[in-house]
Amino acid sequence: MARMGGDEFVCLVPGYDRQQAQQLAGELMGTVEEPLTVGDLVLRPTASFGIAIYETGEDALAVLERADRAMSASKESGGNKIVVSGDEPVPWRLGILLAREELAIENSLHTAFETGGFQLHYQPIVRADNGI
Repeated sequence: MARMGGDEFVCLVPGYDRQQAQQLAGELMGTVEEPLTVGDLVLRPTASFGIAIYETGEDALAVLERADRAMSASKESGGNKIVVSGDEPVPWRLGILLAREELAIENSLHTAFETGGFQLHYQPIVRADNGI
């Protein structure tokens, strides 16, 4: 376990699969969420977890980057959640898969436009009280 900076920590657990990692994160979250009493004040901490499972041939920096993106997705969705890398939403217009998908859609739209694949349909606007 290591502190990466600010309020971010990394926990490396060799040999864990996705289910084991999620279980461990859940246990850690339960521990972090235990209320702390300071005088008359009760603090209720929360934690946002990002999990990345090592993929064969992947370098350490890539694993940390994926874990960081998953943790950011957890925070952005309200925090106090566990997000596994790959489950987080892809930010708009980022990611090679999304870019490829957008290019394919754009190509299909151009082809449809050029070959007459579009049809225009009008939906009349009619008032319910008088039918006009």
